[in-house]
This record gives sequence, structure tokens and C-alpha cells, in this order.
Amino acid sequence: MMSLLSPARALSPSTWQMPITPDDYDQRPFSSEECQAIEHMKNVSSYAHGVFNPSSRESRAAKFVLTRLAQPFTDIFHLRYQGRREERCTGVHLMMYREMARHGKIFWDWSPNEWMETLCPQARVFATKYGLGASGRNIIMDAAYLLAGISDLRPVGHEWFIIEAANTYFGTELIAQQCKKVVDALSGKGYQESPENVHLLRQSLCLLFVLNRSPYLEDLSEAFLASIRSGGITKRRTKGKITLGLQHLGSGMVPLVSRMVSTSRRSYSGYSDTVHVSPFCRGSLVVHTLSRHSYS
Repeated sequence: MMSLLSPARALSPSTWQMPITPDDYDQRPFSSEECQAIEHMKNVSSYAHGVFNPSSRESRAAKFVLTRLAQPFTDIFHLRYQGRREERCTGVHLMMYREMARHGKIFWDWSPNEWMETLCPQARVFATKYGLGASGRNIIMDAAYLLAGISDLRPVGHEWFIIEAANTYFGTELIAQQCKKVVDALSGKGYQESPENVHLLRQSLCLLFVLNRSPYLEDLSEAFLASIRSGGITKRRTKGKITLGLQHLGSGMVPLVSRMVSTSRRSYSGYSDTVHVSPFCRGSLVVHTLSRHSYS
């Protein structure tokens, strides 16, 4: 059995282009006028009267000055929600103005740690601190991923919304196609295509796609998969299924890599056929065997 798990990335159908990139925007530092507008907007509140009310002449003028800073977040909001929840976008803008004032610099210059600090370790902490719900936090996560290039946002809970994130970055149709390839490769080989199993598989694949910044199975190299730690037996089992599914897919797609020449033939957990198993996959199989679980 040849393997889709190749150490090279040259077989990707194309280099994936994110729907929103930093190059789409003006990344210059604050102008003096923008600094003044930020100082005003950090005090703006819907509960305020006078100049700090959002509808005041001063607030409207400040928002106009900050248009270039708000635009990336407006675009990300449209990308994720496709015209839904538009009224919540203003809250994201206001929060980011306050955070830029607090960090003392434009968000383009934030470090990964500053993005993580703004996002907070948990959604409830974020909601308490900023008064924004999950939709607002998702936009900031998307900005950290798309604009700041932070691929691994698991420390702030990105994994809980990973399917929605992958659909946002790569497109729902493409993600569905890639996941179906793996499910089809496993069908008839001991894998039960229950809604729960398919959801777990899709969730794990989406995480891999997001971490790898590519929605293509061909880009999931052996080295990359080995570098991703999966906590819990269920996640490890699902990762093992994905690995074997990629090997089955590779039978007619990728030349055999010399360092993955098969060393043994093994039957496994209800599989009716015999597969060649790479050293990496043997490690995954040991986990499954020791857990004494079938693929059902």
C-alpha cells in the first residue's frame, strides 16, 4: 500500500491563498490624527452622554478617521457571518480601539502574546472583560489567524470552533470534499460511518487543515502529523483513523517514498484487507491496539 503521507509538499494542488491577507491593507503606524481618534474612542460608551456617546459629532468624526483600522475587522466579520449579525461588528471595532490604546500600538505591531492576552484564555473571561459574546471573540481569533499569522490558537480555545473556522478560511464545500475523501477511504474497512464518528473525523481534519494553513490532504505530511499532539484516547484514535485513511488514499495518488517502504503486513481491528504500515502509523496502531477498541 502506497502512502499519501509524503515529507514533501510539492504535490499540493496549489498554494492556498487565504481569503483575507495582511497585504490587502494599509499597515502604516498610527498617524497623529489616528492617535487622537483612538484616545477619544477608548472612552466611548453607549451609556455615555455628551461627546463620548457613539452618536456624538466627535465620535462620528473619530470613527471616520479610524476607517482603515476598522476595515480588516469589517471584512473578517462579513467573511465569517455572510451578512448576519452585522449590528455586532461595531462592538468589535470599539473593543479593538480600546485594546490598541491599552497596548499603545496599532494591532499590526502586536506580538503573539499580546493577541493571546487580548483573546483571554477562556470565552467567559473574554465576555466579562469586554462585554462581547462568542461572535465577537471569533472575529478577533480570525484576525489573529489571518492578519497576524498565528496558526495555533488552541491555548485560547480555537479548537472548540474549529469546523466553523476551517469553513471560514477555506470554504465549506472544499472542506466537505476533503473530509468525504477520508471517510470514503475508510468505508468498508471496519470504519462505521455514524454521525458521531464522522463529526469527530471532520473536527480533527479541520484542526489539521487550520494548523497547516492548507485545506488539502496532500499537504498533510508525515512529519507534520507526527508533530501534532492529540490529547485523550478519542482524539488519538481519530488521528489514527485519519492516518490510515490517508494511506489508503495514497494507493493511486502518490509515489512510494523510499523511507516508508513497508516492513510488515498486519491486519487491524476489523479491517478485511492487509495494509503496509509505516513506522509512524505503527505507533498509532499500538495506541489503538492497547486501548482494545475497534473503529466502531
